[in-house]
Amino acid sequence: MLSSLVSDLLSIFNSASALFTIDIWSKIRKNAQAREILIVGRLFNVILLAISVLWVPLIQQVQGGQMFFYIKAIGAYLGPPIGAIFVLALFWKRCNESGAFYGLMVGLVVGLIRMGLDFTFRSPECGIPDERPAITRDVHYMYFAFILFTVTIVAAVVVSLTTPPSDVEKLVRTTFTTRFDETRRPDDFRYDRRPSRALSGVPPIEEFGCLETDDVTGSNGLKTDPLDEHEEERGSGFLLRSRTKLVDFCFGNAAPTQDEKDAHDAHLAKVSSLDQSPGAKLFLNINLGLLLILVIFVFILFSQ
Repeated sequence: MLSSLVSDLLSIFNSASALFTIDIWSKIRKNAQAREILIVGRLFNVILLAISVLWVPLIQQVQGGQMFFYIKAIGAYLGPPIGAIFVLALFWKRCNESGAFYGLMVGLVVGLIRMGLDFTFRSPECGIPDERPAITRDVHYMYFAFILFTVTIVAAVVVSLTTPPSDVEKLVRTTFTTRFDETRRPDDFRYDRRPSRALSGVPPIEEFGCLETDDVTGSNGLKTDPLDEHEEERGSGFLLRSRTKLVDFCFGNAAPTQDEKDAHDAHLAKVSSLDQSPGAKLFLNINLGLLLILVIFVFILFSQ
């Protein structure tokens, strides 16, 4: 458990430090050197650690100081907007970037308000009348999570319908209904080595003029490839072969054969394929239904 906790904290601190230094500090100090960015990232981690220590008294005031219930309560205030936008964008093609952004902002504000009320109005002791606001007194945090989920979806739908829709080519293979769409996206040329394209006979990237190189005319009047001249400069013969074998032996940098490349591409195409056999589809759908029933049951059970 301790190693798992340390691993989680390490990933959190690294991610937070990277987000702050790249997205915020780089905007403030446009010419910051690598050493400065490293120091700022370390100092930001120290600040996060201090905030986490100062946050302990707040944990003691919420959910009776029980860590598990505190984590679930905070997750119910901040997590539902993310899940709502993900589900909405997955199943509704009309959801656009503006709808997703403002839906998240509305959900975040509503969740922070509820979290602030929990921190401000503590649960009374036994025998003392509960005079907290109704939203904290009568609405369990799990029920509030469902309300917040619904509010986020409504906000995202309203904003999406009042703003221009997303480009059609951006929806290819990004939603549930377009997951099998084989239409070529404009940005597909960036992924020329994707197995599905190599195995489906789609024209290579060179046909679109993205990787064209200019020929160079040599002294003999024949056109040569600059890359060939570069290879010649590296040397040839026994010394070059020996150096190549030594590097390959030490670093495992041997170039794969064409058969190995084809087998690897076929494997990637198979594991990334969405096609399922009837038996596998039935098995997965049954388990999906059972898991949904179990989750709803546990949700209701622990909301009492």
